[in-house]
Amino acid sequence: MTGTMESRAEWSRALFGNSHMLGVISAIVRLEGDEFTVPQIILSTGVPGSIAHPLVARLVLTGLVEKIGYVPGEKTALYRRNGFDALGSLVSRAEQLSAANV
Repeated sequence: MTGTMESRAEWSRALFGNSHMLGVISAIVRLEGDEFTVPQIILSTGVPGSIAHPLVARLVLTGLVEKIGYVPGEKTALYRRNGFDALGSLVSRAEQLSAANV
């Protein structure tokens, strides 16, 4: 690769075609459990809901995330991550390179 990628957004665009996907995936990778809600991702990343919801929907389409229902007593969708081990390694490496401005 020639030149440098100076930001997480550039790495995200290069890897996923979206400047926020790396942050969303990174937040999902860092979860303590496998289940999460989009509001948790929004709080973790600062990405607006209008962006976070479609990105999680894309992850559902890939099978990396599945919608498993709703938070009891709420209308908030509940998701579970699937197969994030390899993706977690990729995200960790991209974040290291981004921090090093490679």
